[in-house]
Amino acid sequence: NTNGSVAALLVALFNLGIATLIYLPFVVVANKAQNAIDKEESEEDIANALKF
Repeated sequence: NTNGSVAALLVALFNLGIATLIYLPFVVVANKAQNAIDKEESEEDIANALKF
């Protein structure tokens, strides 16, 4: 029970910010990997579409 303490709010916001900073690099790496996979699949689709 924080009894409406402003300090508790600030600590919670600080913790949220730190958690976001820890989590963010993993999201960036996952997005880069997914983009590489999507690009590779797209190139394969184009190559298959051009085959007669």
